[in-house]
Amino acid sequence: MPLMPFIVWAGTANLTRAVLSILAVITVGLFVPPAWLLVIFICGAFLSRRNFRNRWLETPLAQWLGKISYSLYLSHVLVLALFVRHFGPWGGVAAIPIVFCIALSLRFCIEEPSLRLSRFLGNVLTSQGSVFRVRGDVLEIPYDRNG
Repeated sequence: MPLMPFIVWAGTANLTRAVLSILAVITVGLFVPPAWLLVIFICGAFLSRRNFRNRWLETPLAQWLGKISYSLYLSHVLVLALFVRHFGPWGGVAAIPIVFCIALSLRFCIEEPSLRLSRFLGNVLTSQGSVFRVRGDVLEIPYDRNG
C-alpha cells in the first residue's frame, strides 16, 4: 500500500497530528472519494497504540462467555429458529437459556475433546521418534515398498 508511511506517520504520533491528518484526508476526500478510507486506517493506527484494558472483560463471567462463544455462535441460530417456529416470538426469548445450555454442552462434548485430540496428534506427528517427517510444508509418511 503506497500510503502506508503516511498512515503510520499520521496515526502513531500525538492527537494533534492525527486530527490534522484526518482533516487533510477529508479535504482530499471531497475531490477523490476513495481517500475517505484513509480516515479509518489513521484512526486505527492512532488507537492501536492505546491501552484499552477493561476490568469487566477480566471477570469470570466474561471469561466464561469467551470460552463458550464459538459453540454459542454455531448453535444459537438453529435453536432460536426452532423455538420461534414452534412457540412464536416469545419462543425466542424462552430459548435463550437453552441456547446457553446447548453451547456449554457442545463446548464440553465436542470442542474440548477435539482440541485435546488435535494437540495430541500434533505432538505425535512432530515428536522426534515419529515415523512422520516434515520437510518444508509437506508431511512425508514413509512406507515400505516391499511390505
